[in-house]
Amino acid sequence: MRVKYLVSMILSFLVTLGLIAPVYAAPKQVDTNVTKFSFLNKDKVEANKIYHSDDFYLDIDWDASSSGTNLQEGDYFDITLPDKMIFPSDSPYTDFKLYADDGKTVMANAHVDPKESGGGKVRITFTDYVNDKYDVKGNIFLTARFVREEVNTNEDNSFSITVNGEVTTHNITVVGPTDITDETLAKWGYKDDDPQVANWEMRINHSKYDLDNTVITDNLGDSGETYIEGSITLDEVTYDSKGGVLSREKVDITDKLTLSEDKTSFTLNMGDITGKQYSIRYKTTYTPGTTLTNSAVLKSGDVVKDYKATYRSTSTGGTGSGSLANKIKIIKVDAENKETKLEGAEFTLKNEETGKTYTLTTDKDGEVTSDKLVSGKYTIEETKAPTGYIKNGEKVTVEVKDGEAVVKTITNEPLKTNIKVVKKWIGEKKDSVTVKLLANGEVKDEITLNNENEWTHLFENLREYKNGKKISYSVEEVEVEGYSTKITGNEKDGFEITNTKKQVTGIEEENPITVTENETPSIVNEIEKTKVSKNVVETGDQTRVLMILILFIVSAGLLVFVLRKIKK
Repeated sequence: MRVKYLVSMILSFLVTLGLIAPVYAAPKQVDTNVTKFSFLNKDKVEANKIYHSDDFYLDIDWDASSSGTNLQEGDYFDITLPDKMIFPSDSPYTDFKLYADDGKTVMANAHVDPKESGGGKVRITFTDYVNDKYDVKGNIFLTARFVREEVNTNEDNSFSITVNGEVTTHNITVVGPTDITDETLAKWGYKDDDPQVANWEMRINHSKYDLDNTVITDNLGDSGETYIEGSITLDEVTYDSKGGVLSREKVDITDKLTLSEDKTSFTLNMGDITGKQYSIRYKTTYTPGTTLTNSAVLKSGDVVKDYKATYRSTSTGGTGSGSLANKIKIIKVDAENKETKLEGAEFTLKNEETGKTYTLTTDKDGEVTSDKLVSGKYTIEETKAPTGYIKNGEKVTVEVKDGEAVVKTITNEPLKTNIKVVKKWIGEKKDSVTVKLLANGEVKDEITLNNENEWTHLFENLREYKNGKKISYSVEEVEVEGYSTKITGNEKDGFEITNTKKQVTGIEEENPITVTENETPSIVNEIEKTKVSKNVVETGDQTRVLMILILFIVSAGLLVFVLRKIKK
């Protein structure tokens, strides 16, 4: 009885757990169509001819929009690759990301499973970026090279890829080697196992000429790359008519090779070449994704041959995009510069039918996206402006429809201010002065003040904030010779610049006044002997001299009066 009871309880628990536990859809293979299949050369330019030994790109546009809004994280699709191509097996080429339109968000991950003999498969697995999105599509490009034994050179070859059983075919001419005529020097670059290294090879004297005092020079220019010391080798070889190597024997170049100090050039003295053929091979450093040019010159008596070769690595990658379904995306930008995205703007999103509201805040990219919404009309109202901006008072009404998205760009006007500056003089005025307006210590504007503008100016329409921080404004005056400068005031009330003429006010005495009992001092004579500084030019200074003269006269009169009283 107790056993039956326990079994019953366990079964009830499992049933209940099954009812309340969330249901997760298992990842599924999704229907995908190939909308374009082409070949790109190493410069990622679409090509209809590829040299048989070159690396190139398979360029594939794909479309998974037939799934509507049912794509979920973990869903995937596979591409079967052509058997007549070799795909790299090292990790940078076998695992890579597909980025969304913003160049940052990973919308899918790709994994290439290459076969050693040629061909293979690539699987594209979606991230949560695709959740609730529709119209998901993108591009993928894969590094490849031909299986030389399987292609026909100098004629069209057909290559196919398969997605969901659907085969897409593209034809391209595989260019092969031809008979070489009259060649003294040739060179080329090719891939190394290390992506930061490039391999190079020179073919010397394919035409078997007799060359005296032969010197080979090679340089990397100002590319910033260098030769890898110890990698330079010279082989005596036997070439066939197309440049294929039939035999190879190493030559000692210990006393023949000179490598420059900065490792950007080398010289190889080969001496007399009597009908022999040679191969020079070496390695250089390399910055992935760049085009590296390498120049060589062969000199032999009057014979000078030069040859330039370039190398550019190939890679793998891809992009994708998808539209938002049943969501509202708000993009917040500066009204004066739409490229400036604004963080920190807050909005209230309201369903007009149900009254349900949502709060949305823009991120550092100036964007915010709502959760999935039921169809209907919604209002968007800004409740808080980004720092340094005026709140947008417009109430926006939008309609959300099933399977569609709403993207709304809303602008904000920046907060502005005006700065007033007034010029004052103490002493004689100059004709004009130059005043500079500084924003955070850097000159933003300048103005000439003079009688015509009544020594006043208003710097207008100035932003109050920059990158979310308040701007500090100040003024400074270009120095006025012979005047001292005083600046008072502030941004709010305005600035006042006062210039005061520098002057000398001292009085120099040649004969001091002396008074005896029987003598009345000659005040006038003494004053006439007093020298007044030539700098005293203002009316106020003349008045001061007159006052001193009057005081001297009055004082002398009182002194005479007192002396007479004493005598009596």
